[in-house]
Amino acid sequence: MTLSDFEKVLAVNLKGVFLCTKYAALQMIQQGRGGKIINITSIDALHPSSVGLAHYDASKHGVWGFTKNVALELAPHKIWVNAIAPGGIMTPGVQKLQATMPTPKDVDMSKVLEAFLSKIPMHRLGESDEIGKVALFLASDMASYMTGSQIIVDGGVLLF
Repeated sequence: MTLSDFEKVLAVNLKGVFLCTKYAALQMIQQGRGGKIINITSIDALHPSSVGLAHYDASKHGVWGFTKNVALELAPHKIWVNAIAPGGIMTPGVQKLQATMPTPKDVDMSKVLEAFLSKIPMHRLGESDEIGKVALFLASDMASYMTGSQIIVDGGVLLF
């Protein structure tokens, strides 16, 4: 991993969350009505993902730590801060990567996908809407007594 790669991932995943939270919270405080902030971590905020992704894991661990701390800081303003930790989700970016990723001639990608899915008790990737539904819950009054929490949406991956 290069320093440039490390800095880019932290800038997007951690600094981006910091900046969005900072300016959303300032607006909410100014309005005086409280609010909800929902950050996206990853199941990789809870365990190492794989070799070569230390920068990604560090950024997601950082978002989870940041979420918990800022939940304490913003609670007096009635701003509740929570996180969603997705597992594998079939996003347009994942679809594009699958379609364009070069593979060695001796690698059967269907077998690679089958092995990956076998580690998910539900045996499938999640859909973007499944993350959206959790965000909708956290943004609603149904989550009125939640702050500093992280909801795992991973099809059961962390059960192993």
